[in-house]
Amino acid sequence: QHFPSWFPGTYHANRAREAKPYVQQLYEYPYADVKRQLANGTAKPSFLATQLEELQSGEIDPGVTIEHIQGASAITYVAGAETTSSTLSIFIFALLLHPEFQIKAQEEIDRVIGQGRLPEFSDRDSLPYVECLLQETHRYA
Repeated sequence: QHFPSWFPGTYHANRAREAKPYVQQLYEYPYADVKRQLANGTAKPSFLATQLEELQSGEIDPGVTIEHIQGASAITYVAGAETTSSTLSIFIFALLLHPEFQIKAQEEIDRVIGQGRLPEFSDRDSLPYVECLLQETHRYA
């Protein structure tokens, strides 16, 4: 705060100042959007919607503030987004290294599901090879 921005060692402080508007938006946008959806009656069930409803009805601890809910919601989103991104990256990387895995999985999907639709969660028990690929991907992620 008291050192000039060019001073050695202030790199991280400068990056934090640059990122502040983005972090602020990560906290405020979902809150405003879900609050609007709740007012319109169009909100889908979510962590943020549940917390805001409980805050409004007084079911939540009185020490919990909107800022706490915004922070928890933002952290949940970032953690989920990062996990999904890294899991998909590992899955694609594994298939690039081992195209025979993709061929075998596609053969299983074609045999069990056919060409007319995409696999669904209810198909998991019928797709043991694909299930093993998913489990291995999660193990590495």
